[in-house]
Amino acid sequence: MDGLREQGEAALAAGRQAEIALQALRNVNQRLMVENSWLIAPDALEPTRRRTEFGTDLTA
Repeated sequence: MDGLREQGEAALAAGRQAEIALQALRNVNQRLMVENSWLIAPDALEPTRRRTEFGTDLTA
């Protein structure tokens, strides 16, 4: 019985780690979409660039 409990706890921990990694990837994807949205805008010019603590922030 203890073996099954340990396997269940390990599976839950792995699931939590996968959720954390997936959320980090979603955050990166969202940031890239915002930074590159001017590329797909039909009449957009090069956006204004400003430095932030995370690097270059592109604002339209």
